[in-house]
Amino acid sequence: MLKRTEKGEDAIHNRVYDLSQEKRWVLILVDSKTYVSDIFNKCSDQWSPIKDLLELEQDGFISNSVSSEPISSSLLLQQKLVAEVKKFIPENYEKAVNKIHNSQLDSASLKKAVNSSCMYINLTISQDIAKQLKSRLTQLIDMNS
Repeated sequence: MLKRTEKGEDAIHNRVYDLSQEKRWVLILVDSKTYVSDIFNKCSDQWSPIKDLLELEQDGFISNSVSSEPISSSLLLQQKLVAEVKKFIPENYEKAVNKIHNSQLDSASLKKAVNSSCMYINLTISQDIAKQLKSRLTQLIDMNS
């Protein structure tokens, strides 16, 4: 989950910074209660919420409320995990991917999401694929911790 900094709150309430409509909307969605995946779901398909979130963090408007890791590295890791799931399971990966998208961005939450995704894959697709995928995803998380 993400939170607005003092500068971010100031930008929302006083409009003292020249933010694009898209960035302002993304900043409004950041409220310390909303998951990154929810922000993506609420944004228009033409927008680039990842880019906006990274720029808002870089400019000091938001920060990671769960850990001290920068949002950029957490989002990048989450995207890598999703890409790996899609690589291992070219079709019908939505439920497994959603578990990762809906997790918080800290390593412990991502590991829980990976475990849940792999349990789902084990039950619906293949035990071997689930085992290989869990090993690969856990390795990615550990490399980024």
